[in-house]
Amino acid sequence: MNKEKDSVAKGGSSVALARIIGMAFSFLLFLLLARHSANDAAVFRTVMTYILISESIGMLGMQRWLANEIAPENVNRWRLFLAANEFTLGFTIVLSLIYLAVASAGIYAVEFNQAIYLGALAVIPSGAYMCIQASMIGIGRNQLMGRLNMIENLTRCSLSIALILLDQPVMTIVWVFVLTRWGASIFGFIQLKNLFTANQPPQPFQLKTWKSNIETVSQMTKEVPKFALIIAAFVLLRNAGLLILPAYSNAVETATYAVGYQLFDLILVIPSVLAITSTHVFANKAIASQAALKKASIQLISISSLALFPLIAITAGFAQQFLHMLYGDKYIHGEFSLMILMVASGLAMIDQVLSQIMLAKKDYRQDMLSIVIGALGVLIFTLYLTQTWGALGAAIGLTVGLLITILARLVQLNQTFSFKLLFISMWKQSLASLILFVWIYIASTLPILSTLFDSSFLWIVGVPIALGFYGLMIYALGCFKRSQMYRMRQFLFHH
Repeated sequence: MNKEKDSVAKGGSSVALARIIGMAFSFLLFLLLARHSANDAAVFRTVMTYILISESIGMLGMQRWLANEIAPENVNRWRLFLAANEFTLGFTIVLSLIYLAVASAGIYAVEFNQAIYLGALAVIPSGAYMCIQASMIGIGRNQLMGRLNMIENLTRCSLSIALILLDQPVMTIVWVFVLTRWGASIFGFIQLKNLFTANQPPQPFQLKTWKSNIETVSQMTKEVPKFALIIAAFVLLRNAGLLILPAYSNAVETATYAVGYQLFDLILVIPSVLAITSTHVFANKAIASQAALKKASIQLISISSLALFPLIAITAGFAQQFLHMLYGDKYIHGEFSLMILMVASGLAMIDQVLSQIMLAKKDYRQDMLSIVIGALGVLIFTLYLTQTWGALGAAIGLTVGLLITILARLVQLNQTFSFKLLFISMWKQSLASLILFVWIYIASTLPILSTLFDSSFLWIVGVPIALGFYGLMIYALGCFKRSQMYRMRQFLFHH
């Protein structure tokens, strides 16, 4: 089994490469759409939110259970995988019907409803895709998952970008996403089937070979209450703005929020990859001891914040310039919503790690309670604020919801991971990033530099100088001490 598993760094590099390439192409795709039409960008991002939701909740949260249960190397992996797929198929059929009902209800404008009709066709393969990825994570085959993600992302984004350049309607792009999701799910299923049955003697097709264990399906159904509310609340927490804005505001405000949210997604790639590929590390540390789990948590937060916080500071500091250069003047009023979303990205990283601690300890009830409280917070604030403040209100709602979630987690984790440990893990990175943000924001408002920052000077000189300044501050604060670097290397390369 050890030969199968990738280290955090090895597996992470593959997943990171796939995520970065995929996010880069997705970012380019959305950028072209946003510059072409705010309405098309709003329609596309809304239907993509529904597709991504179907991927997230297609297993009713049981992807976490599956990743843990499928990890031990034994002959039951194939039947467990089949049972998980049967369970997922049953729910995604129901979910696709719910999507069709939402589109028929006329909650949104006509073009939004038409796109959701198409998006319903991607619900079943999206659920299967999550089942496949959870299985790959559980057995430590992160490189295989990375390759699968890369193939899908490159194919669908390349075709979609070509269609935009050919001035095709946004619905054709939605079709591309539906078809490529089906293709990726079928390909991934075949890959895992070959992997799980590789050591079995070859035999002709028999129905019993494809028969899962009904007891396993029944067991998964019994476990659903522990996970379903968690994943539903998580989806609401992260996507409330994109679900509510099209109904309560106009397409321009929806697109403005989507522009910032696209950067929010992009900037979370590195911490998300680190969290995914350290899942088996946290599970093993939790079994070993509470002290070992604490050390792993500190390392993950330290490494994630070291990489993420300067990007947050730079994006927030140059918010107006980025929006102007990337998307044009029609989104320039979204400067403050982008700044707020950058704060939210830092909170999302912290929430990921705290959630991972709870899952490693199998404190599913605490995880559920924390995220439900946060989801209620984001729902209330988003509903109230979007009607008046549009995109800015949605950004504030997300940020407040994440903050509430983190506070709820820390209260319940007081014996394992306290606010003091969180502070120790990231205060140096936070201080350096705050100084960097203030420095950038003041510099960008000076008349002598404002013209330069609105040009290519920002990309060629401004951003590298900002990163260099951050590096010097981090070095001065002692983040690169030999002992700390050793612990980071141990976490990344030796698990």
